[in-house]
Amino acid sequence: TVLNINEFSLTQLAHQTLQTVKEKAIQRGVQLSMDLQVIPGRDRFRADPKRLKQILLNLLTNAIKFTPETGKVILRIWIEGNTAVFQVEDTGIGIPEHQQHLLFQKFQQLDTSYRREYEGIGLGLALTKQLVELHRGGIEVESTVGVGSIFTVWLPCQTVTSTT
Repeated sequence: TVLNINEFSLTQLAHQTLQTVKEKAIQRGVQLSMDLQVIPGRDRFRADPKRLKQILLNLLTNAIKFTPETGKVILRIWIEGNTAVFQVEDTGIGIPEHQQHLLFQKFQQLDTSYRREYEGIGLGLALTKQLVELHRGGIEVESTVGVGSIFTVWLPCQTVTSTT
């Protein structure tokens, strides 16, 4: 996979991404919100916007899928120095600590009861981690069973390299 680095608005990307998952959240009865902590007009960032949107979609879709009706999913975005930070927090079912190391491995679903209740083949988070690492970034999860999860992604601003 090759990154197509462009400059874009984090605010615009965040709004487009939330719009994409809004209907799914409504269908599941999940409250979807955004906490955008960037200054309008000063939210320009360089990365692969298509891949970044895919990262956010994977995280938001999972959060919505594993959050019960009347639960909440929040997308937070802020800048720390030269790094954009994206956080998806949910009030979902949570992930047992002893299974968290499996989250980013291909074709892993946590256990058979989850597989029956929640569709999926176990590629979303593995792909997400791969795309984050392609940007030289990092991803981590904090989770408590019955309380919810917080996925945090750090992406450094990418430099545009000349091919001439």
